[in-house]
Amino acid sequence: MKKNRIFAGLTIFAIVLAYGCKKDDNGPGDQPLEISTTFINPNIVIFSHNHIGEGIASWDFGNGKTSDQDIDTIAYPFAGTYNVSLSVFTSSGELVATGSVVITQSDPSLIELTEKEILLCGGADAVNGKTWVWARYVPQHMMKGQYDPWQWWWGAASDEKADFNLYDDLMIFKAVNYEFVLENNDTTYVNVDYLGEFDVEGTEDTPVYYDLSEADFSWAIEERADGDYLSFTGGGFMSYYLGVSEYKIEELTENELTLSVIINNVLWQFLFMTEGYDHPDAVDPDVNENLSPATSVDQMTDDFETDADILWLFQAEGGGGTGDDEFANPFQEGINTSATVYEYIKGAWEYSNASMELDFTIDLNTHDKVRMKVYFPSSNTYTAEGLKQKAAVKFQRWQEAGNAWQTQAEVIQEDVPLDTWTELTFDFTGISVPAERMSEYYNKIVIQFGDEGHTEDGTFYFDDFEVLAK
Repeated sequence: MKKNRIFAGLTIFAIVLAYGCKKDDNGPGDQPLEISTTFINPNIVIFSHNHIGEGIASWDFGNGKTSDQDIDTIAYPFAGTYNVSLSVFTSSGELVATGSVVITQSDPSLIELTEKEILLCGGADAVNGKTWVWARYVPQHMMKGQYDPWQWWWGAASDEKADFNLYDDLMIFKAVNYEFVLENNDTTYVNVDYLGEFDVEGTEDTPVYYDLSEADFSWAIEERADGDYLSFTGGGFMSYYLGVSEYKIEELTENELTLSVIINNVLWQFLFMTEGYDHPDAVDPDVNENLSPATSVDQMTDDFETDADILWLFQAEGGGGTGDDEFANPFQEGINTSATVYEYIKGAWEYSNASMELDFTIDLNTHDKVRMKVYFPSSNTYTAEGLKQKAAVKFQRWQEAGNAWQTQAEVIQEDVPLDTWTELTFDFTGISVPAERMSEYYNKIVIQFGDEGHTEDGTFYFDDFEVLAK
């Protein structure tokens, strides 16, 4: 996108400069082409040339602007040296002249910014620019998923990356020279796939030493058919290093900036906010509004007939899955003739699950079994690659959010019978987890039917859930 800069009401004083130009491939009889400059002020220049007679001019003023006029007036808001070239096309050939013009000072008043540029940098009057930071306390301020077909895999919980030298980064956008400053305190959080660029070995994202004190970054917003893009020169990037310098702008307001980038069909999305902004969606990482009422493991039973002390949650991430803990039992037979059960509909999201989050931890040394009745209908389509006759119970820690699976304890039951109520017991005796997690760590229970890692949907039922003591 080319920007037009507007200026008006300036006092004109003329200084005519004929400076070093060169004549290339001039046609027979043509005099050497020369460029003349007249400075209206230190930042506005009138360009002309000495060619008389027929011919078509083609200027490149070195600042992204071009012209086909014989005389044109150009504004240079930013200090610097600009290489200027002129071609005049005549019937006898092409006349060429080149040179440079030196602008000794910047004049922000000449900058005409777009609406989005003003939102990003604060406008020409914001001498120190506009500072952006991570929206660290907003759930899902950093997200990762699959682009095609689209689905989210993970979203950062409030303050989840507090220990990785990420949230103290300042991203400063300035109008003058479109300067971008990344203040990273000499440490950058680097994606595992790009650690090699810093001569670092590792198996996970890692903070690394990165001195940016001599960095020379600039920024630009470009309009394209599919939206606006934010790009950086000089290797600039938005705090988290992914080896890219271009991002799609998903949303830009006075106080919020959402960017995305696609790398090898992996979609990343990041949420930033202006420094000092009180974000309305911020969540205290130590407060959980979805906690079950239960205050001890002895209350962790639910027959879905009477009021229980469990608040059931269902995670579908837009995949269409749902959970209903007041569903009329469609199969009142065999070992389960109760009137109400839990209906579990797995949607297209690969990791659909039902869960509960607790205000206390479960001691697996004293309570190491989970029991429930389950019903797997044969109307589901079970395949080796998709939906399976499989049930899983997982103990996790809700504070770990999207990374909870990394420290979970899991027991799986396979080949669950079809079209009948079956009682399953998930025995965590002897589970292989570090000793420190056995007693004061796990405070979330996850139930998953049909297996994970696929997008096939299916409907299941369970009833009479309970956690058992040894």
